[in-house]
Amino acid sequence: MPKHNLQSNSNNTFWTLPAQTNSGQTVTINGGAGIVPANAYYGSGQGAVAAGPTWVLSGAGGGGALGAGGAGGAGITVNFDNLLNPNVKKYEVIETKEDLLVLSVVWQRLRALKNDKSKSKSVPNYVSDLTDASLFNNITPEDRTKAENIRDYYEKKFIWWALNDVNLTPFRNDLQTFIRSDGKTFKENMKPLVYRLPEFYDYDNAFDEMLFNHDCSISNAERNTVTEKTLKHVATYYRKRKSNDQFEYWFSDELNRLNVIRIPSFNTLSSLLSAAAKNPMKVRAVYQKVVKENREYYVASRYEFKL
Repeated sequence: MPKHNLQSNSNNTFWTLPAQTNSGQTVTINGGAGIVPANAYYGSGQGAVAAGPTWVLSGAGGGGALGAGGAGGAGITVNFDNLLNPNVKKYEVIETKEDLLVLSVVWQRLRALKNDKSKSKSVPNYVSDLTDASLFNNITPEDRTKAENIRDYYEKKFIWWALNDVNLTPFRNDLQTFIRSDGKTFKENMKPLVYRLPEFYDYDNAFDEMLFNHDCSISNAERNTVTEKTLKHVATYYRKRKSNDQFEYWFSDELNRLNVIRIPSFNTLSSLLSAAAKNPMKVRAVYQKVVKENREYYVASRYEFKL
C-alpha cells in the first residue's frame, strides 16, 4: 500500500507536503489526526508546524499550516490510503498508571458531590476527560473497591451468558474485552463505554435486587394483555438513553409481579406520576410481557390512571 512522507527542514519548522494530498483527506502524524481543508493547496508548498497533540492541515495559496502538532524528524510517514478506506479504522492506544474504571468511578463520585452544595467546594472545578490529572489525584480506597465490584459483577454476567448460550451484542463484546483487562491499556474509543459503566452497574445491581424480591418466574400469560391492575410503587430510576432520557417507574401488582411505566424526562406527566405513585393506584393498560435472562416483568403502555 503506497505511503507518503512529509519532509522537514533542518530545524523541523516546515514540512513539504506531497502532491497527492487532496482536500478532505485525513492525515495522521505520531498518532494525531487532521482533515485537509478545501482551501489548502498541497504540492511543493510548505507549512509551519506548531506544538500540540493533534495535527490539522490548513492554509491557502502555495502551502498550508500544520497546526497543533509536535515537531518530529525528517521523513515522518503518513498513510493516506488506509485513512480513506471506510473499512479500516485506526484508534490511538492509551496507557495509564491507573485502571480507567477506577478513574471513571472517581468521576462519578465527584459529579455527585458537585451536585451537593454542601460539598461542592471540595470538588475540582473542571474535569473534561477520563484521564484528567484531577481524577488521579482524588482516588479513594472506596473507589478502588467499587471498581473491583463492577468487574466481579459483569464477569459473573459473562459466565452466566456463556452457560446459557446468549449471543453477545457488539457492546457486550467491547465490555467483556475491557472487563477482562487491567484497564491500564486501552483504545480511545473505549472511553465512552467506561465513562457510563459505573452508572450501568448501579442500575443493573439495583434492578437485580428488585427482581429478587418479586415473582419473576416465567408464566403462561399472553404476550400482550389489556387489563386493569392495582399497582404499588417499588422504585424509580432515571435512565440515559441514546434517543432520549427517561424515568422508569416500577410497580408491583396483586400477584407481586413487576410492571414498569417509562416516561420521557421532558414529559410533565413524570412529576404528576411521582406524586400519584405514593399510594396504590389502579392502572388500565396494555401490559406487554418481557423475559430477560429467564426473568419476567411487564411493560405498560396506553395506560389510563384511575386515581
